[in-house]
Amino acid sequence: MVADQDIFAEFSIGTKPVKYYDENFILFIKDELLRTSLRMEEDLRKEDFVPKKPFVTSIKTELTNVEELLSFINFHEGIHIGAAISLMKFV
Repeated sequence: MVADQDIFAEFSIGTKPVKYYDENFILFIKDELLRTSLRMEEDLRKEDFVPKKPFVTSIKTELTNVEELLSFINFHEGIHIGAAISLMKFV
């Protein structure tokens, strides 16, 4: 993982928002996500993106290769989008 570990810790499993994130932070995260996507694309092209060991997700799904990891990312992000849409109904 190439993400800043301090930032990653703020958003890992079991955390909740504890502070206000200003526009500069949001733009920084956006840039980091775009940079990470480009790096992943480059690593995949070079075949330099091979999991060292199986990864077990929080829903107990074992991911053993790049294709499974990429598919799970879409599923995982879909959960976040669904939660955000549900919360927006209350605002």
